[in-house]
Parts: sequence; C-alpha cells; structure tokens
Amino acid sequence: MAENLPAWARQEVESICRRFLWAGSDSSVRGKCLVTWPVVARPTSLGGLGVADLKLTGFGDGKRTLFWTDNWIDGISVSSMAPTLINAVSKRVIKTQTVHQWLLNATWITKITGGLSVPAITEYLQVWDKVSEVILREEITYRFIWKWTPTGKYTARSACRMLHAGSTPFPGSSLIWKTWAPMRMKIFLWLAFRRRHWTADRRIRHNLEASETCLLCDQEPETIDHILCSCSYIKQVWWEIFRSLRIKCWIQLRRQCPDSKKKGFDSLFALVSWQVWKERNARVFRGAEASVQQVLAHIKRDAELWIEAGAVKSWPGQICNRGPAHEVVARCITSKTSILIQ
Repeated sequence: MAENLPAWARQEVESICRRFLWAGSDSSVRGKCLVTWPVVARPTSLGGLGVADLKLTGFGDGKRTLFWTDNWIDGISVSSMAPTLINAVSKRVIKTQTVHQWLLNATWITKITGGLSVPAITEYLQVWDKVSEVILREEITYRFIWKWTPTGKYTARSACRMLHAGSTPFPGSSLIWKTWAPMRMKIFLWLAFRRRHWTADRRIRHNLEASETCLLCDQEPETIDHILCSCSYIKQVWWEIFRSLRIKCWIQLRRQCPDSKKKGFDSLFALVSWQVWKERNARVFRGAEASVQQVLAHIKRDAELWIEAGAVKSWPGQICNRGPAHEVVARCITSKTSILIQ
C-alpha cells in the first residue's frame, strides 16, 4: 500500500512518472513540465490526467475503529479535539487501541500518563463529555459507513474524489477523454484547453523569440484558441467537412444527438484539431506547407486507421447518408465502416 511507503520512495516514483510524461527517455524534466504535478494528479473531470497521487492513496479497509485517530465522534477524531492531551498517550497505544477496547470500563483514562497542563485538562474534560454519550451495543458490530458511496463501502475512486471535493469541474473533459483518439491526441487537447502549448503568445510572455503572427493564416496573432477556433485555415477545413454533411451549426447538431452518438462528434473534433496543429508545427519547424485538401486527406487517412484499430461506429447516419460533397473526406464521413457513422 502507498501509505506504507517512506516519503523518499513516493518522491522517487513520482519523479519517474514525471520524467515519463514530460521528457520520455530524457533524464531531466527541467523546463519541460507544462502542468504542475498536483494538477496532473487530479481526476480528468477536474482538469487533471487522473494519475494516482501517492500521497492521497492507501486507505485502510475500515474494519477497525481507532480511538484516537479515526473520525468516530460526530465525524471528528479525538486527536483533533485534543491535540495537547494526545501527547500524554504513547504512540503504540494510539496506533493499536480501538474504540471498543478503550470504552470498555473507561480504560482509555488509564492510558493517559504524566502530568497534564491546563489546556490538556480542558481537552480531557471535553473528550470525557463526548465519550460518555457513546453507548456500545455488543449485539451490533461497530463499523464505519463510507458516506462517499451509495453502498457505504470504501473504494479508492470515491476516496480520490472526496479528497478533491470542492474543486472546480473542468469544462470539456468528456470532449477530450471520451473519444477514440489516441492518448497523445487527448493529452494535446488537454494541454490546449489549459493553454499550455508553446504558441507565439506564450513564448513572448516568457521573453522567448517568436513570430507573433499565425503562420497558418498570416493575419492574426497566434494563440492556441486562434489556431483551433478562429483561424481562417481551420475554418476552411471545417467548412469542407460541414459542407459534406450539409450542416450549418456543429454545436446545435451535437446537442440534438443522443449521448451514444456524441463520441463520433468528439472524435472528429480531436482528429481535426490534431491535424491542424501538426500543420502549424510543420510550418514553424520545417518550413513546409500543406493545402487544406492535403490536411483533409490526412484526416481521412487517420480516420481509416482508427477504423482498422476497432473504433465503434457512432455518426448519425441520417445526416451522412445525404451524400458527401468532398471526396477527400467522403469515406471518412459516409463509409459504412467509418467511425463516424452508425
């Protein structure tokens, strides 16, 4: 269990995970971490990658209720109620004695040793008042009820969500993670939603050399929002796809379709965004340019690979059966074996 690992071991494991995520085979992640590790360790619905945080895992099974450390008095532990008094109890007793053992004939009093200060005496009287109200029933097994699940039983998943209770939900998490896109595309979209890609605006903020103008349209300043939403280049790509589907409003169409069909919409969004981002990188790093028709061909090629990999069909057939207007994306959108039809 992670709770039994020493601190240095947890840090080493997390260091290996960070290197794998941000640096691959490189030995150092200095300057390469685009998102802080606590954020990475959040659930995907809260903006993270769902990577296990070893500091937050490793709960017990709840079969034993410890007198001093478990939250058994109105949801509060005795150690929280009496932080001074607990110093008069040995660590061995704190770790081993249960509520049943301590409340039997009030034996918990005998485990308090040494002279007590005024604050400790005050806390002792408060604990006495609380404990005296508790009545143990021998015919009923004393156990914890885990309130974070409907069954009352502990699960690691519910514990992780409990520890992140109150966090702000991450808009668009289903648009990223519930698709057929490969993991690298999902992480690309995750970073894009968090605006962590090294686009021109971000490089300029960090005093790094960059060309401010978008190389795809050569008209407006480059930001990740511009590249994926408002750039005239990606608008041309989407226009060709919309024209082939004979639709005008993507958002309205997605809202109208059932949940079982939305995976196809979201997968197409991931695929188009990824290919346009790759085209941007080709222009920045290699000086190569591709036309909209060529990018559409790449979209079609990757969609067919997803089909061969076993992606399930999920595009509204009644829309696609009207017939494609663009041959490059025709099979990607209207084929009976396409991931975008059902």
